[in-house]
Amino acid sequence: MSKIIPVVLLVSLLIGCSSINDSSPAKNKETQTQLQETKNKGEHFKGDTLEKTANIETLPSFLSSTTNGQVSQIYGMVGKDTELLKWIPCYCGCDENSDHKSNKDCFIREIKENGEVTWESHAMNHAACVDIAFQSILMKQNGASTLEIREYIDKQYKKEGINATPTPMPSA
Repeated sequence: MSKIIPVVLLVSLLIGCSSINDSSPAKNKETQTQLQETKNKGEHFKGDTLEKTANIETLPSFLSSTTNGQVSQIYGMVGKDTELLKWIPCYCGCDENSDHKSNKDCFIREIKENGEVTWESHAMNHAACVDIAFQSILMKQNGASTLEIREYIDKQYKKEGINATPTPMPSA
């Protein structure tokens, strides 16, 4: 019996490792197709949570799972500055795997006319989303225009080599 356990463990390990990084062209094509289908359907990242609240002042309950209180505060700030953040791109890579069009979309999926908000947990797991939102809101509070903020964010994050969301440029 004691000889069987190491053999079973070894076989399990080999099978598990062989499926971790399947970089065959067919597998990559399949993955890219799935990502594009997800993007086309307007779905969110795997693992992201969507939660509806009655209004922008009511933050989603998924924020209670974070140990970083600043993230909750920034979600609250984003709720008050959606107009600004719809002009600011995100550089976390979400442009490739979701239908995000701006930094706002990393936090908020939709705000209905009746005030109901669909929050997205995506930003909780991506420091770039949180940092961009915080920097943008802080710059606005210090008197910067939307265009100045956009240019600053682009300059800071383009050098990282990650594609930005397809966010339109604000007018001057």
